[in-house]
Amino acid sequence: MKNHFVKKMDCVMLVLIFALLFLTVAEAAEPGNPVTGFSGKWVSEAELDTSGPSGEVGKTGIGASLMVPLRLNDHSSLEFEFSVEQSSYDWSATENIGFSNGREPWETLSSAGMGLKYVRNWNQRWSGLAGASLGAAWEKETSDALSYGAYIGAICRTGENLTWIIGAGVSLEPEKVRILPLVGVSWNQVGPGEYQPGFSASIGMPKTEIRYSFNEVLDVYCNAEMEAGIYRLEDDSPVSPSGLVEMEGFSTGLFADIRPMKPLQIAVGLIYLFNREWELQDKDGDEISTVEMENAVGASIMLNWTF
Repeated sequence: MKNHFVKKMDCVMLVLIFALLFLTVAEAAEPGNPVTGFSGKWVSEAELDTSGPSGEVGKTGIGASLMVPLRLNDHSSLEFEFSVEQSSYDWSATENIGFSNGREPWETLSSAGMGLKYVRNWNQRWSGLAGASLGAAWEKETSDALSYGAYIGAICRTGENLTWIIGAGVSLEPEKVRILPLVGVSWNQVGPGEYQPGFSASIGMPKTEIRYSFNEVLDVYCNAEMEAGIYRLEDDSPVSPSGLVEMEGFSTGLFADIRPMKPLQIAVGLIYLFNREWELQDKDGDEISTVEMENAVGASIMLNWTF
């Protein structure tokens, strides 16, 4: 009980540090145009294990985000970002789901996070960037659900509108530490809400994208990305009391990006999810079992408004 209280106090202190840092910097910085976003996602039902009779699951999700840019001086800037998301799961044939003893494993999973990114332009070719994040992902109880992250890297701009990024990051998740490479290259890309005619592309992890802009109103693009997360299950979970579920998979999609008016951007598209896997863990992060899922299709919509 004492350990849970200490961890909650750690979370409160980190949130206060982020808030104080934001207020302190905002007082001395020139604010940019905040961007708020809302998203919705639907994924079709898919079998949990294709080797025999099994249950099926589909999901719907909603999310919201806010990004606040701040210009510190002629050479450096900060971005603060806040986001929340919730996914609701729809189960079928639960009597065939062995890892939850025939019961619904969970109804909803939620996550929330905040982060900051600092960029320093050394000259026209080179820039440096660094960032930090704080988040949580849970079913009902949020204790032992925190994750922390940080990264550092360099940006190099070369000819032919190419921009290269190289660096590394670390993510401290419940009972797990990830070392993440920060590697990517983009071509002919511009910032959010800006227009660049013709083709553009970005290659990297966890997301790769190819885009074509017809005009100031319409883009089409396809992407591929890796999705990963660790959620803390409820204390009375039929899967693993106070345990964890680690979700990993890939998705690709085709989207239309529509800008009917300057502040508003709408992206709608179809997605295909594949190579999905859940690792069920006890509260100490030790593996209990692995669940493989069949491929699925889905749809998504994203709305961004620039103030």
